[in-house]
Amino acid sequence: MKNGDVITEVNGKSVTSIDEINNIKNTLEIGDTISLKVYRDDNYKTVKIILGETPEEEESKTTKQNYNSYNNPFGF
Repeated sequence: MKNGDVITEVNGKSVTSIDEINNIKNTLEIGDTISLKVYRDDNYKTVKIILGETPEEEESKTTKQNYNSYNNPFGF
């Protein structure tokens, strides 16, 4: 993905809003591969990406792990 790309399809389904993209994304799991059709530089291009965690999700897990490890020698 590049700055300025416009997503027109997610996994073969036409999308016209960020809400539609998020609805599809929310049905998937971390590690799933997503096929995106994007409009870039007057052309359409298909891009495959692997769904990962957002920085907020990673930070939340780390904070919880650190809290649990500090307060419980067994880490839970």
